[in-house]
Amino acid sequence: MSLFDRLVNVVRSNLNSLLREGEDPEKIIEATIEELEQQVISQRQSLAGAIALQKRTERQSNQYQAQAQEWYRRAQIALRQGQEQLAKDCLQRRQAYLQQAQLLDNQITSQLTIIGQLKEQLRLLETKVTEMKLKKDLYLAKYRSAATSQTLAQFNHHRVLDQIEQKILELEAQTELNRDPLEAKFQNLETEEIKKLKAELDKI
Repeated sequence: MSLFDRLVNVVRSNLNSLLREGEDPEKIIEATIEELEQQVISQRQSLAGAIALQKRTERQSNQYQAQAQEWYRRAQIALRQGQEQLAKDCLQRRQAYLQQAQLLDNQITSQLTIIGQLKEQLRLLETKVTEMKLKKDLYLAKYRSAATSQTLAQFNHHRVLDQIEQKILELEAQTELNRDPLEAKFQNLETEEIKKLKAELDKI
């Protein structure tokens, strides 16, 4: 997983914790930004340390190469003086310095790769911090929308329907109690008359 992906997950994790714990979203986002800024500082320190190490390794490699060149010069002097064995010893010393320089050059290659990676990670961190600062209000809006959606998802719709039905029954019962007694008697009488009329019609 890339550093950028991990940062996105940090933000998502913090927003999810808001939903679970009901904390102040602005406070958490500010804390997240501060955390990322601390990571930027730490990343800059790591990058500075890697560059310093690479420079030291480079200087040491140059010193070994300079030593190798010096022993090569001495070998030439020894040969001109007719001291062949001394010249061979000088060349062996030169070869040892060249090998050390080559090992350090290999380290420099690896260090430059690491420095490149650290620079890219620092760029991503700085970009993410800037983005979060610019989109702070957007993150807050997303949080509030997510919180609202979660609240609705947890709402008991069946319970609401039961409550509505109960209210309707109560209103109907209240209406029944408030009905004019005389009107009720007339409606009952009228209903009985209609039944009798229907019965007579059925006989015809």
